[in-house]
Amino acid sequence: MSSADIGGSRGIGLMIAHDFVAAGATVIISSRRAEACEKAAAELSALTSAGAGTCLAHPADCPPPRAWRAWPSGSPRSRRG
Repeated sequence: MSSADIGGSRGIGLMIAHDFVAAGATVIISSRRAEACEKAAAELSALTSAGAGTCLAHPADCPPPRAWRAWPSGSPRSRRG
C-alpha cells in the first residue's frame, strides 16, 4: 500500500500520514517547509521498528497537476501518469 500526503508535516495531514505508516504503508509526505517535512518523515519512519511502513519526505510546493511530474519515481502519482 502506498500513499502521498500533501501537507503531511503537521496537523491533519500528519495524523493521516501517521495512520497510513502505522498500517504498513509507504507514505510520501510533502510540505513547502523542507525542514518540517524531513523532521516529520523521520519521526514517522521511526515507527518501522514496530513493524509499520515507512515515510519519505519530498519537500515541494504542489499547486497544479504539472508540479506532480517532479515527484519521485515509483510514487503513487507517478505510476498513474
